[in-house]
Amino acid sequence: MTIKAISERKRLIYTAIVVGLVGIVTGLFLVGHLVPFPPVSLQQYAIKKTTSAEVKTMHTGAADYTKTTVVITTETTPHGTVHDFAAAMVPNVALAPTVPVPGANEVWTQGRGFWPSRLTVPVGTKVIWIGKDFNTFHTVTSDTGLFDFGLAAGDNGSYTFTKPGVYEYHCPQHEGMTGEITVVGSTNITANQTKE
Repeated sequence: MTIKAISERKRLIYTAIVVGLVGIVTGLFLVGHLVPFPPVSLQQYAIKKTTSAEVKTMHTGAADYTKTTVVITTETTPHGTVHDFAAAMVPNVALAPTVPVPGANEVWTQGRGFWPSRLTVPVGTKVIWIGKDFNTFHTVTSDTGLFDFGLAAGDNGSYTFTKPGVYEYHCPQHEGMTGEITVVGSTNITANQTKE
């Protein structure tokens, strides 16, 4: 071993010893063995003030934003100091746009699935399927032959349901990609399929 290697080894050993001693001293201090703390009962802590606010959703026209507020508690300790826990409790929450979701009578093709996969609508409702997959072409095909159209990204197709019942459909290109429209009501109107 060279002198340089021995010196480096000694330095590492001394560093480990110092770190260990600092840990022991810190532990003894924190549990009160080096500097004894006066006994404190939980009854000596009195909640001074609690403030809460509500969650609001704001509509700005272009997007919806959700504002979340947090409960703030201040407390008086036995030594008379008021602690404000707001800094520790309030997350840094900025107003963020909500996640887009299909409209009331819309079904999206996304991730090799229909979203939502089940939809209930009244008789006479026009359901619109919208292609949201940028890399995948889908087909919306009725199990009974009522409608059949393909959807690339940005395309949409629709069908107006004129009779009550359960209408199942699928994408023939993707096994397991199925959906269902439940139509409720009692009136009959003219059917209409469109591809836009």
